[in-house]
Amino acid sequence: MIQTSSYQTAPRSLQGTSTDVDEMSALLDSGLSEQQLLALQPLLGDIEKLFGADLPADIEITPAEVRGLQAMAFTASYDEGYCGHFSIPDRGGTAANFDRVMAQPQPLRFIKDNLNFGDRERTRDNGEWVIFTPGLNTLHQVKAGWEGETTTPQRLAEQYVPVLGIQMAQMHLGTDMDQGEARVPLRPETRLFLEAKRPELEGAGIMPELRGEVAVFGRRQRDRIETVLSVYGRVRVTFRDHAIRLLEASRASREPIVWLAYSRSSSELCRAIADYIQLCVQRGEALAAVENSLRELLTVVTIGNAARMWPDGPAYIHYSAMSDRSEWEASPVKLWGTDPLTFKQGVHGRKPQGAGKDAVLLHCDGLFRGFDTHNFGTIGAAALKLIMDVNGVTTFRALWERGNTLKIPDHWQIAAKVVLTEGEKWLWKKEESLSTYGLPSVEQAEQILAG
Repeated sequence: MIQTSSYQTAPRSLQGTSTDVDEMSALLDSGLSEQQLLALQPLLGDIEKLFGADLPADIEITPAEVRGLQAMAFTASYDEGYCGHFSIPDRGGTAANFDRVMAQPQPLRFIKDNLNFGDRERTRDNGEWVIFTPGLNTLHQVKAGWEGETTTPQRLAEQYVPVLGIQMAQMHLGTDMDQGEARVPLRPETRLFLEAKRPELEGAGIMPELRGEVAVFGRRQRDRIETVLSVYGRVRVTFRDHAIRLLEASRASREPIVWLAYSRSSSELCRAIADYIQLCVQRGEALAAVENSLRELLTVVTIGNAARMWPDGPAYIHYSAMSDRSEWEASPVKLWGTDPLTFKQGVHGRKPQGAGKDAVLLHCDGLFRGFDTHNFGTIGAAALKLIMDVNGVTTFRALWERGNTLKIPDHWQIAAKVVLTEGEKWLWKKEESLSTYGLPSVEQAEQILAG
């Protein structure tokens, strides 16, 4: 078993405020190779301090009262404290300590029996065990000042699970959005660099506000920066180590895992799988044997992925919403109907390189302009369920096995499924998104899918 530190380990650094952004900004270029990153090694420690490799210095971990789980249930004062731990269903944002979960005689069975979201009477047991990891800017627990935000357990329980009709456990990723702004010193040459890169940085949502001699990254920008850095293994160390331990447990017990990774969590999972393969090879296992074991035991399903370095081995299904309709391609808004995060950073139907051997690319029509095309609650879950229904399969593994013979619904059918699963309630920019695409009525949606 690969040992990792407990979530109670004291952080190694204080809140970072002393790193420069020259080289950090260069890291945000997705074309930068890992060899080039090694040359920046002296700066990476400061970058990690600023963007989340450590827990905040003043974090508080509090035991929680949850029947049957008292020895492991807890709450954290900062969302980062939940990173790499399993959410406890219907318990107001509490989580189960990962180390204590893994100390159970049959840890994967324990998670399935105690930490799955979804009413067993209303969801089907299709024989698969699914772990879900969430995306950008979503807290684990309702907090003062963030009352209008839905949490990751809420989204899982109220939309993802009911739409897909299957039980899922959630391994939280953690966000820095409740830690305030991040400020770094701004030298004159740094300002020139950022101004020169402004179009690219603004397009990625990571251009800081320049205030005199300080560059200020907003609360939500921090997660976007980590999405890029995590591909290179620079952040989310806890998540990576815990993911590796789950892969070890799956292999030891021969219990398969389906890992459903949404948005930015896909990059962390991508890196964790690559690191696990490397660890196995370093301890003397043949690469082919490791890849074959992963192919047998691990199915990875990504929604709006943000990585192009998926290692061979697992059975991959990459879902993305990308429009091919001529009228949208001719639009002056070049990303109309296209998931912008995946379009720029991930693998998809137009850019399959790096998707992993034998990956299945589910290239579907996007409905809305901008980031609501990336919205799992509105579109992704509905589209996945519809694809499974249309092809007559009940498991993600069976979906992968069908490969390129899959029938893909058109945008009208996906829109109809969105309506019938009440997906419009989960739109992030409801007025803007509905102004760019007119959803059918309930009656029309029923007729479309009936046909």
